[in-house]
Amino acid sequence: MTITRSFLQGAILLALFGVAASAADELQAAPDAKQAAPDAKPAALDAKPTPADAKKAAVEEEKQRLAEAEAAFKQIIEATTKLVQLFPREASYQNELARCYAGLASVQFRGGHPQEGEASYKRSIEQLEKLAVDNPKVIDYRVNLIQSYSWLGAEQVRTGRANEGKEIYQRAVAAQEKLIRDFPAAKDQEELLATLHLYAGIAARTAGALNEAELIQQQTIELLRKLAATKPALRSSLAFAFVAYGDTLAMSDRWQDAADAYSSAVTIDNRVRVYCTRRAVLLLAAGDTQGYQAACADLIERFGKTDNPVDAMYIAETCVLGERALADMAPVIALAQRAVAANPASPIAKTVLGAAELRNGQTEQAITTLKAASPQFAAGAFLPPPQRDLLRLSRLLAEMSLAVAFQKQGNREDVDSQVKTIRKVIEKLGEAAPPANDSPFAPWSISVAVTIANRQLAELAGDKVEQK
Repeated sequence: MTITRSFLQGAILLALFGVAASAADELQAAPDAKQAAPDAKPAALDAKPTPADAKKAAVEEEKQRLAEAEAAFKQIIEATTKLVQLFPREASYQNELARCYAGLASVQFRGGHPQEGEASYKRSIEQLEKLAVDNPKVIDYRVNLIQSYSWLGAEQVRTGRANEGKEIYQRAVAAQEKLIRDFPAAKDQEELLATLHLYAGIAARTAGALNEAELIQQQTIELLRKLAATKPALRSSLAFAFVAYGDTLAMSDRWQDAADAYSSAVTIDNRVRVYCTRRAVLLLAAGDTQGYQAACADLIERFGKTDNPVDAMYIAETCVLGERALADMAPVIALAQRAVAANPASPIAKTVLGAAELRNGQTEQAITTLKAASPQFAAGAFLPPPQRDLLRLSRLLAEMSLAVAFQKQGNREDVDSQVKTIRKVIEKLGEAAPPANDSPFAPWSISVAVTIANRQLAELAGDKVEQK
């Protein structure tokens, strides 16, 4: 008697159905509000849930879903383990068991249980490594093994263990290269190799191995160039590879090389706003004033009419970091006003508007706007690192803009006071760890902001010497 794959799938469906049925029974058993008190006014009609309430409810709902998913996977694993024990020579059941462990691991990581998640991924990998050795002609087992390698590597990098993630990605790359040699006719495997190379490079960069990351990313670009020549759909992946390469170069303060890499990305795919804003910032850091101005003009032409307030804010911010970014700053003012209108309480948006007013020659108005934003930065000290550092970067722009405004007014005493404040902000930023890969800003954002600020501080000091 042979138990087929359909039998196993049926067992999985029954396990999942059992969880769903249990939840349905609980809902059915709950008393109906109208039946329990037909004359009573439901409290929910009086209560107006706040955004915080909605967020809290969504978090609780997600936690419940993940708990149910974890329980379901454990039931499936228990059933599949019994099948493996009953039919130890049925490799397909062992493969399904390994995949179930990988699915459980994903749920455990999402649920905030990284140790359990890693243990589950390692169970999956152990099972699949044995299958790959025992069944060298079955490509599926190797594909699943490489997926488990890459998923574990991604989670290790995300949870602050980049060195281990780098090593597991190297194993994934080696396994994929062997798969391509052993199965030369297999479809799309070189594309997967390019993807593994890409994330192996990011893992190496995150681990601080910048030279290694640079070499891996150069290989990734060459591989994707070759593939994209016959598959235009891969051009967006090639653009992202240049971005990853540019980020690695920027981590070594190689601003011009990083700007060139981002320029390559923009040439390939100019639809991505982030590529365009970061290119402009890197050109400014490199001291390429003409390149920066041209990049800002391109930004306004491509994205100046955006309805997205976040894009509007970042575009405007990019165009106020350097002097004379545009001959006409009116579009930048409009973008900054759009960002403030969408989030009036945001000190970041107010700072961008104040800086835009300053660059537009509205010095008095700029000082008023910037001073209105300043008190709100104090709350940043109590925020987690990504939000805290984002506020500190914005404060650096605010304080620097105020210093330039006071300089334009000829107020030397206030300029000197601002310079001291700016140096303290820079010192705080120097204590910050590099942003995580899933951070809203680039891994080199703090370094580039400090580079630009120090250059502007030198200009302020030079102005002081000239007045003596």
